[in-house]
Parts: sequence; C-alpha cells; structure tokens
Amino acid sequence: MNLKFMPTYVYLRLAAFILSILIFMLGYGSINLGLSAREETLQFKNNGVRVPGTLIGYRYFEGHGRFRAGDRPVFSYVANGAQFTYVVSDYGVATNLKKKVLATQKVTITYMPDNPERARIEQWNRGSMGVLEITLGTLICIGAFVLVYEGMRISSNQY
Repeated sequence: MNLKFMPTYVYLRLAAFILSILIFMLGYGSINLGLSAREETLQFKNNGVRVPGTLIGYRYFEGHGRFRAGDRPVFSYVANGAQFTYVVSDYGVATNLKKKVLATQKVTITYMPDNPERARIEQWNRGSMGVLEITLGTLICIGAFVLVYEGMRISSNQY
C-alpha cells in the first residue's frame, strides 16, 4: 500500500485560508455591531426628546454574563405627561464613591417619542463606539485578506 502525502505548501495554503475566513467573520461581525450601534445613536440624536432625569435610588441586580452583581442607579423622568423610571444596567455596580458622585450629578435622559420607555442617559452615551467598532472590523477584514495573500505568496515561492 503506497500512501502519498500532500506537499507542505498545500497545508499552509489551507491553514491560511481557514484562518482568514475565521478572522474575516470576526471583522464582519464587528462592522455589523458598529453599524447597528451607530444607527441607534443617530436615531436618538435626530429623533430623541431630551428631558432632565432625577436619581431616585438603586436597584440590586444579580450578576450574569459580563455584568457583576450589585446596585444599579435608577432614574426618573417625565415623558408625555407620564412618569417613567430608567434603570441603568450598563453603568456598572454603584460603589459608595460612585453613589456620592451620582447624588450630585445632573443627567439628561433622551427617550424616543414613540416609545418613551426606550431611553438612555445622554452624558454616558458612547456615541463613538459605533465608529470604533466599524474601524476595528475593517482593519480585521483587511488583515484577513492580507493573511490569505501572504499565505498564498509564501507557500508558492517555497516550492
């Protein structure tokens, strides 16, 4: 029985191609995430209604995923004549020092007129995150293409 093995450059090309597909998928996902974050930011900026918010207390949240367990600030605001509360789950755990800072901080809450419960705190908005994710995703995708090109070039020059 005579077994023939493929030359090493075939394995190099295949590995570079598979790795570049995985890297490209990561970059594409980052671009999509950035585009959706940017779209939401523009919706709030163009259509949102800004009102003052008042800290009314804290609500304890169990930790799950990337969020730690602890107190999260709860803000109250008036929209269309009705009182709403907004719990800031992405703020992080409010330590005693943060609670002292939050007690003195004035916040502006932006809500969507068609759905007043959909709100966010204007000062804490990461408006540049969408642009950052799009840029990072683009660089990752370019890196994937360079990896394929270099993998093909190196393996073809060696044999």
